[in-house]
Amino acid sequence: RTFPRHNMFHESDGSSDEDDDGTVGCHNALMSLGEDAFSSIMTELDDHQGSNALQHSPSSRNFRTATGGQAALRRVLRAYSVYDRELGYCQGMNFITGMFLTFTQEEEAFWLLVATMNDSPCRMRGLFGEGMHETHMVLYVAEQLTNQFLPKLAKHFEKEHIHVTMYATQWLLTVYTSSFNFDLVARVWDCFLSEGWKIVYRVNLALLQQCSGEILTLSFEEILAYFRTLAEHVDGQTIMATALKIPLRRKHLVKYEKEWLKQQESRESARYKEEVMAQQQKQQQQTDTVAAVATNTSSNSAARPASRSSSHSA
Repeated sequence: RTFPRHNMFHESDGSSDEDDDGTVGCHNALMSLGEDAFSSIMTELDDHQGSNALQHSPSSRNFRTATGGQAALRRVLRAYSVYDRELGYCQGMNFITGMFLTFTQEEEAFWLLVATMNDSPCRMRGLFGEGMHETHMVLYVAEQLTNQFLPKLAKHFEKEHIHVTMYATQWLLTVYTSSFNFDLVARVWDCFLSEGWKIVYRVNLALLQQCSGEILTLSFEEILAYFRTLAEHVDGQTIMATALKIPLRRKHLVKYEKEWLKQQESRESARYKEEVMAQQQKQQQQTDTVAAVATNTSSNSAARPASRSSSHSA
């Protein structure tokens, strides 16, 4: 075990703050969030406590029964949404959590999700945050790597107006758990948990490389239809063997990540300048309006005495 016991998923006997294997108990781990947060977690999950037996059932471990699997998935996702209130639950987390639950019990799946979202080398939390900031960066890096390693295919995508978001968003956002069979998913995640994002980009390139010959003959609509059924024809072992032969280096990832960040800074700077100019124009318009009103008022005031003197002369 490399994670604390978690009271959200088991009943504590209250006899000790440490488990038999020496890890710190869940109560102490979650009390660091504050008493209110800990109380909220326990309150929100109280209605699930009667189903604790599910986590010890073999059927819940491999999702053989839809009801048991859905209940376990619901509990883990709900627990995470309470654990990380700022982020909460986002679409795509269910695929990742479901994959964890296929191999582990609920408590372990929860801590795996926490680690995957927050710790190196995965750090997936930014993909699901407000604005999906890091999702755009990951897609940019994937697109640039396609241009570098598969230039012919990249040119065909450009010709047919195929953007990386049209086929790779779900692949990368869920690290292939949403689309592909487990003979590929398990292999990818074995590497992902230990080395991080490089294997994700490798597999993306390997998938495109494997089908590039056929895609080069297809039109826009045909390419999109091809990608919808691609997962059915993928052999995980073959894809991984191809992926590991691609001469991708970490410096490539760093280069394109820096490019994306620089572009974002330029966009933000340009946007800020536009906002400043718009504000200045607005202020100038207001100043001109006030000046025009003042001039008009002054003109009217000067005209009134003149008209009165003309009347007296008459």
